Formats: sequence, structure tokens, C-alpha cells
Amino acid sequence: MPVAADLDALYGICSDPQSWTHFPSLRHTDPGVTERMLLGWAEQWRRDGLATWIIRQRGSRTISGYGGCSKRRNTFWNLGYRLHPDVHGKGYATEMCEAAIESAH
Repeated sequence: MPVAADLDALYGICSDPQSWTHFPSLRHTDPGVTERMLLGWAEQWRRDGLATWIIRQRGSRTISGYGGCSKRRNTFWNLGYRLHPDVHGKGYATEMCEAAIESAH
């Protein structure tokens, strides 16, 4: 589960242009946007019992990204993730998606 202490690392990922090459208009240019996103995730966790996770390498405190299943419009689950470009191709998205889908079931 994300916590307030994750904010700076999350902003680093959310503001990195390389993380948003496919959708540059969603890149965060204000840490307040990332903070509101983090608060929204906390609310989703309280309300739904499942939401976005923080992705870290095993045994590390370094944040590599975020992702998971989040309920949308109280109707359907949405699966999504964002990874730092340095960890692309290492299987983190696959592992996170499999765990998130299992948890949503």
C-alpha cells in the first residue's frame, strides 16, 4: 500500500518524460498532482480493500513504479501500472498484474 513517505519517489516517476512517451499530457509537472493521486489511492484502499500498490525490487526500499487493480465508478476493476524506464523489461509489470488480478478476484 502506498504511504505519504512514497510521495517524492512517486513524483520522480510521474514527472519523468520517459515514463510518459505514449501519453505526455498525463505527466505530472506539479508535486501536488502526485500527492492528490496518492491520497486518492488511500481512499480507494479504505473504500474497496484493494487499490494501487507501490512496486519495489525484492529486498529494496527503492520504488520502481506503481500499479494494481482499482475500482472505477464503483462498476468495474481497472488494471494499470507505471514503471520507471530503468526497470522496463524485467518482468515487474507481469508479476504485478498477475498478483493484482488474483487479489481482485
